Amino acid sequence: MMETEFIDAPVFIHALGQPEEWPSQPASGSKAPSSLSTAEKALRAEYAIHRLFESGHPVCVAYSAGKDSSVMLSLVLNAARSFKASGGEPPLILVTYANTGIENPAFQIVARAEIARIEEFSRAHGLPVRVDVAGPTLNDSWAVRIISGRAIPTFANSPTRDCSIVWKKIPQERQRKLALKDLAAAGEPVVLVGTRFDESGGRAARMAERGESDLEIWLEEVRDKDGKALRIERRLSPIAHWSQEDVWVYLREIMDGERESYTDAKDVWEAYQDGGNSACAVVADDAMKAGAKACGARFGCALCTAVGRDKSLEAMLEADPKYAYLRGLNRLQRFLVETQNDWERRNWLGRTIDKDGFIAIEPDTYSPEMTRELLRYALTVDLDERLAAASLGIPPRFELISQRQLIAIDAIWSCQGYHERPFEAVKIWLEVHRDGMRAYPPPIDPSGFKEKKPARRYLHVGNWEDREDGGSDSFTGLRDLVGELAGVPEQGGCIGTRTLSDGRVVMDMSRSDMFDVDEEGAAMFFAFEAERVIEVYHGAKHPSPTEAYRYYVRLGTISTSTRHLHEIDSMMRRTSWKLRHGVYSMSKQDLIALSVSQSERAAGRRAPGATLSEMHQATQTHPFHARARMR
Repeated sequence: MMETEFIDAPVFIHALGQPEEWPSQPASGSKAPSSLSTAEKALRAEYAIHRLFESGHPVCVAYSAGKDSSVMLSLVLNAARSFKASGGEPPLILVTYANTGIENPAFQIVARAEIARIEEFSRAHGLPVRVDVAGPTLNDSWAVRIISGRAIPTFANSPTRDCSIVWKKIPQERQRKLALKDLAAAGEPVVLVGTRFDESGGRAARMAERGESDLEIWLEEVRDKDGKALRIERRLSPIAHWSQEDVWVYLREIMDGERESYTDAKDVWEAYQDGGNSACAVVADDAMKAGAKACGARFGCALCTAVGRDKSLEAMLEADPKYAYLRGLNRLQRFLVETQNDWERRNWLGRTIDKDGFIAIEPDTYSPEMTRELLRYALTVDLDERLAAASLGIPPRFELISQRQLIAIDAIWSCQGYHERPFEAVKIWLEVHRDGMRAYPPPIDPSGFKEKKPARRYLHVGNWEDREDGGSDSFTGLRDLVGELAGVPEQGGCIGTRTLSDGRVVMDMSRSDMFDVDEEGAAMFFAFEAERVIEVYHGAKHPSPTEAYRYYVRLGTISTSTRHLHEIDSMMRRTSWKLRHGVYSMSKQDLIALSVSQSERAAGRRAPGATLSEMHQATQTHPFHARARMR
């Protein structure tokens, strides 16, 4: 339920530095807000923001460096400057910015420069402004989330926009929750949002339903992804009645020096011009605005697959040779989009056992081979950028996979037993960065793929704990047998054991709120350990693929919460079960042959013929030898 809190409409305050007379009474005038001129709309917005300051409301501005948020922030900072010039003391102004980690690099450069201008303008005018930058956790970053095999990208026909939730909404929510606590110490905070009625019919309907207003504080009930109510936020929509033409006219006035602002707006203008493949022709004459062609580009993640073709990035490549460094990113993005329905590149083996002892057999996340392929492509893009930047004498303009992310990927691959030997991701990193073994995504014709996902089947596995030989699973999970037998926990990097609530004994780990990789530890690993572990673990012997995870634990390079230890132990025991039963050696066809359909399962059938162990014996192969057939 949304309510509206009305701001009193007093006599206009001349200290705003705007025309002496308000065009109509702001709260109750007869002139429709949408019919006002751009100058009048700007005056109206600054008036509303000025009243927030006068009432002692600290404000939180959701900033993206895009055209709308640039205009809104300019209005806020101009109002704050005028309020201070009139003798007032503006309350804290918090500017929040979400960086997904894979933003369009060209626009990310713009955003960083604009944030520097915000801070410089605030210092110059003595304004209490704080800029907070939020980003996804290591585990949720694009590289770790996708290349580890945990999830697939969000595509155009995906039922939800998980990527936006994980990379923007959750980090911003986490950031805003903490920020609003800080702001609350100075008064009731108000969140300023840059939504506009004219963006689309759907947007206008949702704004109307929420009761959004440019002059009145409206209340929004904030809920989490599961629908649980978190809090009630006070909000204001200063540019709700602005058209796209108003936005570009305002920015054009800043560029021409007709309006003071924290920015000269040139970088933002140029980015939209190149990304929209248009001249951004905007005229200042309000009577001619209807015929003006403004830039319509939308900037987001460089590897966004939810948009299909990334028209903005492709337009930038066509617009100017200076954007040539983005070509590798565009090529990788196109590969991801074109292979969406290539079910052979997916992992068909489910991870979760249901109450009846079945796991799903269907194309799910990327297969081990696909994750290996993507890692090599992404590292190649990084290497090409590093070399290109070095030739220009500048730092790399982007990095898809940091050393922390690489170790996180390697640890997850190890925990899941994705590859034959441990440290597979480290091996690929060395091959690309040390040996120059680059690889580029091939052109793909998606027309031959079937869009409809194959029907789910079910493989009966019983219980992950089952052992036909009656042996013990004590050392198949998160346990370091070698370290414990040595009897000297203080040596060899071993950090002791811990007993879980279910009585299982596991390796103890460094503590953190969530799964994390120590940045300094990652750098030291690549400097002193990487080449050695490949020599040891990629030699003649075939150690368990889960050994890499234990190795990182012993070094203290990775950390997690106490609650997560049980989940890790369960995943590693599940991996051991699959290796022991030869499931990893089975092709997609083998798995389908061993599984039953939904109707067969409902009829009480568990298997169509041979048992899982019988099929394993029939293959007579090393668990990983047939992996290439299992994609």
